[in-house]
Amino acid sequence: IDPVFNNQATGTVNHNSGLLRFDRGGTDAGNYTVASGATLQFNGGTRSISGNVIGAGNVSFTGSTVNYDLTGAYSIGGITTASFAHNVVSTLDFTGTTSLGTSYVQEGNGTTVTFQAVPTLTNLTAINSNYGNTSFPAGTTFPALTTLSKTQAGTLDFANSNLNLTSYTQTAGVVTGSGTITIPSGGTFNWGGGTLGGTGTLSTPVGATTNITGATALANTRTWNNGGSASPAMGGHNSSLDIATGALLNNLSSGVI
Repeated sequence: IDPVFNNQATGTVNHNSGLLRFDRGGTDAGNYTVASGATLQFNGGTRSISGNVIGAGNVSFTGSTVNYDLTGAYSIGGITTASFAHNVVSTLDFTGTTSLGTSYVQEGNGTTVTFQAVPTLTNLTAINSNYGNTSFPAGTTFPALTTLSKTQAGTLDFANSNLNLTSYTQTAGVVTGSGTITIPSGGTFNWGGGTLGGTGTLSTPVGATTNITGATALANTRTWNNGGSASPAMGGHNSSLDIATGALLNNLSSGVI
């Protein structure tokens, strides 16, 4: 839909299958319902969404130099994507009650995503943050999250949240917070670049594997307690770990580097 579309207060959009895309801005006081397998895409302009966006499907926020402000309830069972154009400023702001679904994907080096209230992320199993900045508020919990990927520039701030990740990949950017990131036995941290900062702890116990394959940094006062296997790549790789003043690496009795 290319013209401006306003979903008025008594209106309801039931999206049952396929892709429904809005290419202009608008005001949405009415509700959107997205069925399983369907994708609702907001693709341009400025949208103020005070109605509810709910359902078992997927929602994509895209476009160039866009601003989306969601003050109504957002509860999606599928994938939430924030994929904006590079080198321009775009914002996505969740103010109401928020549930991102099973997976969250982010793109765009001028992108900023914020949550004004603590989201409910009961079913979120994977975060793939490429470019851009994302800040989760203090008190956010991630009970189902097992996969985290931070691959490009930008900051991913988990505040005081604790994470238990069987698969953690970071090749660029900054991951920060005051909570504990645990890679459990059998889990893998593939660290190809970027900075792990904040005041929290990285815990890699017996059975966890850390592969350092690029220029990495342990920053601020982050403490890494390694009881597993940490292996820098050798031969043909520029592998390094820069430990900042105030940061700490503890190689525990079971740790192998």
